[in-house]
Amino acid sequence: MFNTEKNLQFDVDTPRFLKEVAETSGSTMYAICWNIFRKMLAMVAERATEINDPILNTIMLRMNLYEVPIKDRLKFIERMRKEFEDDN
Repeated sequence: MFNTEKNLQFDVDTPRFLKEVAETSGSTMYAICWNIFRKMLAMVAERATEINDPILNTIMLRMNLYEVPIKDRLKFIERMRKEFEDDN
């Protein structure tokens, strides 16, 4: 999961992606569905902060579901990596 030297990984700005999809979908029904999905992901992110699992936190950071500035995101991911390694 954390071995970025061997695995090519990409981040996704999920909130912006969902907003764009909702705004450009031709159907009001699809826009409503995408907005419901966006709100549900926000609930998942909130619950993930309560669980505070290093791997889950890293996934949430990479999906931009935590409000962390981009410049600080790598620092947080490194901290999560260290916590995970310390636990194992």
